Amino acid sequence: MNLLGKKKIGWLLAAGVLLLGCKEENFGLELPPDSQQTELKFVEFTLPATNVYFDSLRTDGQSNLLVGTYSNDVSGSVVATSYVEFRLKRGHIPTDSIRIFRFGDTLALEDITFSAARLILDTDGVISNEDMVSQRLRLYELQDSIFSGVLYLSDRTIAKGSLVGEGNIDLDMDFVDFSNDTLYYPIEIPIDDSFGTALFDNLVDNSTAVRPLGLALESVVNNGIFSYNLLSDTSELILEMHGVLSDISNLQNYKGSLDTTLTVTFRMLTSNNFINIERDRSTSDFDLIEDRKELDPSVDFVYFNPLAGIHPKIDLTEFLEFAEQEENVFIQEARLSIELEENTTTGIDVDFARYYFTRKVEDEIQVNWPGILSNPFGTLMLNDGAYAGAQASVATHVYDTTLLIYEGSPTLFTQLLYDNARSEVDGILVEDRPRLQQSIDHVQNLLLVSGNPLSTGNGVIRKDGIKLQIFYAQLKK
Repeated sequence: MNLLGKKKIGWLLAAGVLLLGCKEENFGLELPPDSQQTELKFVEFTLPATNVYFDSLRTDGQSNLLVGTYSNDVSGSVVATSYVEFRLKRGHIPTDSIRIFRFGDTLALEDITFSAARLILDTDGVISNEDMVSQRLRLYELQDSIFSGVLYLSDRTIAKGSLVGEGNIDLDMDFVDFSNDTLYYPIEIPIDDSFGTALFDNLVDNSTAVRPLGLALESVVNNGIFSYNLLSDTSELILEMHGVLSDISNLQNYKGSLDTTLTVTFRMLTSNNFINIERDRSTSDFDLIEDRKELDPSVDFVYFNPLAGIHPKIDLTEFLEFAEQEENVFIQEARLSIELEENTTTGIDVDFARYYFTRKVEDEIQVNWPGILSNPFGTLMLNDGAYAGAQASVATHVYDTTLLIYEGSPTLFTQLLYDNARSEVDGILVEDRPRLQQSIDHVQNLLLVSGNPLSTGNGVIRKDGIKLQIFYAQLKK
């Protein structure tokens, strides 16, 4: 049976053909307006998929920190440790005398001393196999700086100094809802008095240029990985101080004890942080696979677990073979849908997906790894408008929690794939093709990745649920 005999071919009747185009470059064909010269058709492909590893991604500059341990039989175990720097956010810098405003009067506080310090973290996600998730979080002072603009991969570490704080965290997942992006679960870790005093002295000695503060966050005795949000207003380190009022004679109407507590807060930097991720697949289903080029532990499923470094690779060969056989095709709409099983383990799905692509150059598959490029747009599937526009806009397919599916319409991307395949058949060299075709030449596969490479979500994808539907016009032969 030939290729077209394997496909689901449908015929759609219509009075006219909608022509898409662009002033800069044309996609497909410039079809004449006479619909009698064209036919509207439909073809659907079930695209094969296997898994690949992404182990060395960039983890710096994230908006969340990951700390803890997670494991399952399929992907193995993952241990996450976070490194972050703090900067002064707001508050009173301790000096010889601080002016405060109380009950309508300005008062002076003297003899400022350290009182206490604590770190507050807003939890915005957890990945675990259990309903009651616990960890003992430990804080260590860093012995080196974290630099903005420096590439930090997932295997990077920084030497840790002394332990400066620790505390226990417990979350009952039956009463936690992380689907609300604005709802956080704050936890509080006390800071050792010795470190708090040193931080206070640093403020006193460097009141005009406070030195940066770096901490490592790691956990022991835990059964899950916690995600802590850096963008939350209440995720901060708080330093408390007390002073002595020099004169309270002006407070005629106040008879109680006056609160003389002052605070200084430090914010965590999204530009100066990274996460170390250690993965161990020695006890996983993936460890049993002998052919490392085709990671295929299941007949029915592929796995999507960004934190474990496991991603689906979708094979485009069937569509490319269709393009080689079918001439004069103008794609009206392309629909890519990926169906998942219901998440019964962690209950946390990857919110939205993006697509990198691989190229085959001189019989060698080349992958531009998504985490290590300063400008990755040349290897990402873009939104339709971005191919003709001046600004790169990444195609993002949001997960539908009702239909359990990722779905989007990469119409122009698919048309470019078709045009490239036809150029190969016609013997047109890559350098002689239009610029947009050159941007995705020799594409073989799509790599499904998370919009957040450190997402705590995961999913199980049905192999028979990866569909590419093509609605197209074709010149009559």
